[in-house]
Amino acid sequence: MGGHLGAGKSTLSKRLAKHYDYAYFYAGGIFREMAQGSGLTIEEFYEQLSANPELEKSIDARQEQLMVDRDNLIVEGRIAAFLRCSFAKVNIFIKASEDESIRRLMKRPETQGRSFREVEKLLRKRVQLERERYLALYGITDHLDERKYDIVIDATQLNPDELFREAIRQIDGYLKKPE
Repeated sequence: MGGHLGAGKSTLSKRLAKHYDYAYFYAGGIFREMAQGSGLTIEEFYEQLSANPELEKSIDARQEQLMVDRDNLIVEGRIAAFLRCSFAKVNIFIKASEDESIRRLMKRPETQGRSFREVEKLLRKRVQLERERYLALYGITDHLDERKYDIVIDATQLNPDELFREAIRQIDGYLKKPE
């Protein structure tokens, strides 16, 4: 599962894993743990990744290996849709307007107390850094290209329960469609 920052990917991924009784892997969780262990904010950690491409490649390789070795897996990661996989996968993209993403991000512990404009600046900087890193690492020109995904859901106006119901509806419909 990929998509915009603050769109609801993590909450949805966890709920889908439970619903389908699948394992769940969150690449961003590894980055967050590493940032915390280094005493860095997630933004500072992502900035340092540019100087250490092998670290990011090793985490992405771990994610890809899981997707090759296992099935019945929900993978949440910016480039999961671009990685090899040994099972038939359904690539899901969750999007939200920039303003809604910022409002949601402002509720996270690492951004509480920051202004809308400060979080907007952080969001735009992170997206730009990701674009640069994925282009340099893998030749991916746009990791947010919705055309790479089988299902695209706009979560801007949806609460977590509505997003979950819409995702189930679209996933089940996608899986039932004739080849």
